[in-house]
Amino acid sequence: MKFINFTQNCDEETLRIIKNTTPQIILINAWRTVKEVSLFLGDISLRCTGIILSSKETLDIAEHLSQLMRKTIHRGAFEQAFYGFSQLCIALRLSHDPELHNLPFKILELLISSLSGEDEHRENIFGLEIKDVSATRRSAGLPFTFQALIVSEMKIASSNNFHFVMRNLITYAREGKQL
Repeated sequence: MKFINFTQNCDEETLRIIKNTTPQIILINAWRTVKEVSLFLGDISLRCTGIILSSKETLDIAEHLSQLMRKTIHRGAFEQAFYGFSQLCIALRLSHDPELHNLPFKILELLISSLSGEDEHRENIFGLEIKDVSATRRSAGLPFTFQALIVSEMKIASSNNFHFVMRNLITYAREGKQL
């Protein structure tokens, strides 16, 4: 295996910066990138769904942001992913494409059934499985996911999803089910 020396044509100042770069700085910049990409994708989806973006491209953005919301553990990153995901949810709800328009509710249904431990969960959306969903700290973006899905609907002047989620959560609480 041959290694490429990226520093061979660097000046002394650049070499000094490279040598002083720590893994922590790389991590911070990686999370900043995640945050900016989330904001960018949310903005694009809100402005361009159905105009420039095809349904497939919008679904690809939805899958990416949905995975970020499920798997990100860095608070600052999932808070920004939340904003991008919220913008996407609004775009989906405003879409005239039935598949896109109904996607937020399908995600809510799947999350609720997954959290409740129901074996028969509906269609598998974006590879979301029960083992991926956890109400613990490691899936701290999960409450933000619910919030984005519900609030985006309320901005469109409806509250059906809110009532759906609350009915299910209250039922689980009365039955003593642990999420």
